[in-house]
Amino acid sequence: MRIVHKLRLTHLPLVCEPELLSTLQRSLQPYKCILDISCFYEPTTNFFIRSGYAVLDCQSIEGEHPFHKLKHIIDWANEYEHASLLHLVS
Repeated sequence: MRIVHKLRLTHLPLVCEPELLSTLQRSLQPYKCILDISCFYEPTTNFFIRSGYAVLDCQSIEGEHPFHKLKHIIDWANEYEHASLLHLVS
């Protein structure tokens, strides 16, 4: 049985989408296997609203190094002033 956590990402920095997604992947990689990650945009203007989501596979794999435990503030590429707040959805 697969254990999946859905995260709401808030307070993301205003950077271009490719940079944002690659940095989010690097920031979340120590915590779990990333199944999906995306950013939210305002529907009429397509303006980035500094939030998004991530879906992580939390199933431990026998014989492999355990992942870090999730926490509510994840350092943004090791820069605390650009931290992403993670809210566990399920």
